Amino acid sequence: MRIDMVSEHAGPLAAVGGVDAGGQNVHVAALALALAERGHEVVVHTRRDTADTPDTVPMAPGVTVEHVPAGPPVPLPKDDLLPYMPAFGEHL
Repeated sequence: MRIDMVSEHAGPLAAVGGVDAGGQNVHVAALALALAERGHEVVVHTRRDTADTPDTVPMAPGVTVEHVPAGPPVPLPKDDLLPYMPAFGEHL
């Protein structure tokens, strides 16, 4: 099965302990990995927060992270992301 996960602010590749990077990032990563281990193909869509991040990054066998261009490619507090969600949705 192909599974697309949407995690607008909690990218599974984020360094835990940074601003707005913690439990949800860990949960998204663990869930994506668990689904892939069961034979599914998983794509996690998360907002691009650095200009030099590739469009897609293989995370593990069966898991790819897609960085969605929505808003400026800089780290933003999750509470400031609402204005960029229409662009996020249009990209999807």
